[in-house]
Amino acid sequence: MNSIDISVDLEALPPRAIALTTDQVEQARQRSRSVADPTQQWQIYLNTLSLLGFEQWLNQRASDISMDQAQNPIEQPYLIINDFKVCLIPVESQPDEVEIPSIAIAAPELAAHFYVAIAVYEEQSQIAIHSFLRHDQLTAQIQFLQPDIDNLYAIPISDFEDDLDRLLLYLRCSNPSAIPLPSNSLTANRQPLIANSYERTTPFINIRRWLQNELDEVAQQLSWVLLPPIASEGSLRIKAKARQQPSFTEDFDEIIKQLVRKGMTLPVDTRAAYQNMMIGTVAARLYAVAGAIITAEQPPEWSLLVILGPKLQRQLPRGTQLQVSDRTEVLVQQILSDQTEDGYLFAQIVGTWEEQFVVTLTVPDGATLTLPPFGFQAE
Repeated sequence: MNSIDISVDLEALPPRAIALTTDQVEQARQRSRSVADPTQQWQIYLNTLSLLGFEQWLNQRASDISMDQAQNPIEQPYLIINDFKVCLIPVESQPDEVEIPSIAIAAPELAAHFYVAIAVYEEQSQIAIHSFLRHDQLTAQIQFLQPDIDNLYAIPISDFEDDLDRLLLYLRCSNPSAIPLPSNSLTANRQPLIANSYERTTPFINIRRWLQNELDEVAQQLSWVLLPPIASEGSLRIKAKARQQPSFTEDFDEIIKQLVRKGMTLPVDTRAAYQNMMIGTVAARLYAVAGAIITAEQPPEWSLLVILGPKLQRQLPRGTQLQVSDRTEVLVQQILSDQTEDGYLFAQIVGTWEEQFVVTLTVPDGATLTLPPFGFQAE
């Protein structure tokens, strides 16, 4: 008896592939046909398959999590999940990179807390949730990239996280405010600062942990990076005379030296960290420097120095604003002008250990980024 060799030219599916129903596939087809532009129909078809498959996966894994579809003008599939914005990106089954529209990152109405890559197996009518990336991680990545002619950023798939249980943990237990998104709200000239008021329960960055050479969970989620301990003021003045090869740390040291020369004082045991960020389309770096102030004459206090500068030796646009507020009002507001030395904005405030401060950054085109509050509290 002759054996029959039957080969099927179908790609092997991953273990976590999700089978779509006939009704779901037909729904995707109908939606793609409703688009007048034939060049967009295939993309709408893949987008719809991704959306329906992700909804099915979430219902299977976490049926208690609330979920709604979000409307947007670029037909990119979006969901609102426990107040998090989730943007779904259809990709090839074994992608090397993920293409994300620049507008879906920088535009306030489109930026998402999470970008989820969905592998689509169209012939098999299946999808697989591939991996995800947080907005703060994504903005850090694109600072070293340029969008292509179609305004798409190609992000290496290796930058995405494939632990989907961690994504579910974020959606269940984290707070959307821990992942700041671009905003259209302009609060720089509002006093009192009602729009930026916050409750004690709001997640905050506990800078007191920095003195223990640690980052709390909020700071880790926002990709803050601790810097080495700052030298004493005397050491800074001595080092200022030395000529050394410029480096990232030297850049920060030079900023501190300049401020010390102008009379600024820093607490003993001061620690600093930085975060790379995008304010709209402006690449920036924010330094935060803090330490405890303890004297016999008054209750314990803490000092916060924030420094806003450019990323990768670029210049911040004139009109960039740095604002620091407490619960009710703006405490400091600095605006970058032609007279601003070195192209940096800075503000220093002092408060009790119970006080928290909010930093808001605004660029001339109106894009605004408000960070979670900075605090200095025992845990």
